[in-house]
Amino acid sequence: MIEALKRADRDLLEMHTGLFLYGLVCQLVGCFFTHNQLRFAGSLWFGILLVAIATVHMARTLDRALEQPQKAAQILGVGYAIRYGALVLILGLVAYFDLLNVIVIFIAYLGMKACAYMNPWMHRFYLFLFHEEDPIPEALPEEGEETLSEGNTETSSEGNTETSSKENLETSSKENLETPSEEDQI
Repeated sequence: MIEALKRADRDLLEMHTGLFLYGLVCQLVGCFFTHNQLRFAGSLWFGILLVAIATVHMARTLDRALEQPQKAAQILGVGYAIRYGALVLILGLVAYFDLLNVIVIFIAYLGMKACAYMNPWMHRFYLFLFHEEDPIPEALPEEGEETLSEGNTETSSEGNTETSSKENLETSSKENLETPSEEDQI
């Protein structure tokens, strides 16, 4: 089972675990304040199911948007409209037919925000469970450091000497200071 969890999308796994814990806490708190516990529980877990479906849809939408950067804004907007349009439609149908408690479903849907805040703790939990560590980030090399050696110049294959971009920038800055602009000459 641990191997199957390792192969799963880690972000969704962490989100769904936090969502399940949020549902348990809401269930425990709600059992003291509600008269019809069966309707409350049905509404809560139906809302949790909606959130789980919405997070999977959100992850797939983000993946598609990253694959097509030129259409990313359009893909994300359509995904957002589909997700919240479906939520409004479902809440409307539930309210019209008086099947479940709409407010409890909406409170469960707010669990998406709670899960986002719980994500760092869920991440640490799964790192501990899988006996893993976060990779240590390495500093990126400064621009120009990786291609230039000790000197400020490189020789190209044709034998020409090229100066570094830092040296070119310093030279152009000095030239701009020394030469008057057209406005100064008038």
